[in-house]
Amino acid sequence: MIPVRTDLAPFRAAVAELPARARLAGDPAGAVVVVPGSAGWCAAAAAAFAAGAVAIVVDDPAPEPDARLAALSAGAGARPVILSRTSLRHDVVADAVGGPGGVRTAPAAGIAEVTGRASALPGLVRDAVGWLRTLTGGPIEFVAASTGDGSSVAGLRSPTGTGPVPHSLVAVAGPVIVPRLRVTVLADVRTEVVVDHAARATCLTWTDEAGEHTSPRRFEAPERLALRRALAAIADAEACTDLADLRHDDELAHRILVAASTPAFA
Repeated sequence: MIPVRTDLAPFRAAVAELPARARLAGDPAGAVVVVPGSAGWCAAAAAAFAAGAVAIVVDDPAPEPDARLAALSAGAGARPVILSRTSLRHDVVADAVGGPGGVRTAPAAGIAEVTGRASALPGLVRDAVGWLRTLTGGPIEFVAASTGDGSSVAGLRSPTGTGPVPHSLVAVAGPVIVPRLRVTVLADVRTEVVVDHAARATCLTWTDEAGEHTSPRRFEAPERLALRRALAAIADAEACTDLADLRHDDELAHRILVAASTPAFA
């Protein structure tokens, strides 16, 4: 069994649900260490690695400057950093990539819509970018952005061998808006992901010539999912791209929001 160091109740419950694979521990040395994703989580994760952690799980990571993410990546080396991203569940990502929308023609365009409080927009925009990256199969590039009346609009694109694929992203901020994210990718199969924070649910659907198909809802707690991924990464020595993917998504979200908040930008 692999020791797990955490003070977070949902993760302690997740350890209890995996009795053959994990046990609670008080010492970070040789353990999977769970780090809250509040501001400054990169420093907490680096400290855990310095104390001997074999892997880190970050619960709902807040946006961090790229320099801190780069330093954490360098310090982690081959040790996995698993990120439990509320709006970008790893199991639903796998369903989306393996579903009918992931095995036909290349996408023609992507549309992302985000609503939430202004303070939540950086994380929501970041995860919307992550969904565009996931559903289109590659990195996303910034083109332009503008703002007005509480909303921001960004033009993005995916570089491909046959030419760039255009995307749009709209973010709307308000004082009482419940966080919500919708990403649609158009191809011969239309793929749509809706993340509803109020319902704590992610809905994945595909639409083709035969009609609409909905992926079964995932009910596993995100804490248990993240912990299982960490245990698998250690046991199987699997490469983990969570941190690299986060750096891509964070950097682009930051560029979108900075550009959209600059009146002189055109």
